[in-house]
Amino acid sequence: MIFVQKWICELLVVTMALLITAEVISREIFGHSLQVTHEIAGYLLVAVAFLSIGISLNDKALFRVEFLFGRLPRRGQVILQLIFDLLALGFSLLLEYQLIQLVASSYSRGFKEATILATPLYLPQLVMPLGVGLMIVVLSAQILAGVGLLVKNGEVEETREESQ
Repeated sequence: MIFVQKWICELLVVTMALLITAEVISREIFGHSLQVTHEIAGYLLVAVAFLSIGISLNDKALFRVEFLFGRLPRRGQVILQLIFDLLALGFSLLLEYQLIQLVASSYSRGFKEATILATPLYLPQLVMPLGVGLMIVVLSAQILAGVGLLVKNGEVEETREESQ
């Protein structure tokens, strides 16, 4: 799943770069703007931002204070990560609910962007609950892994105490 997300984000960044390059060439050589570059590039940027959150969490590259985290014993790191993941999951579930409400509202009211494309707003907004939903999946997996490590380490410590 993460591999597919990375591939999609890479494709979106390349598409955005090509679109902006086409806009620059069109303006400089032909003296004419494509008129839609700013809007589409904005949608692509939001898509990359929301789809990459789960990737960053999975790669342990988001919300990490290494100078503190690295000084803790392994069990302390697992507990701290578990606390963070639980808090982040709670926040993410609330955010997911609100984003779904936003998309539903935009869809039911027929909101459209006031531009040449007149993009129905629910279309670019869909990527936001999708990205947060994928982040929820990653957080849930990390929580299960953290609990598994704590249980496993607890059993190892109990076995050591019993043998002494």
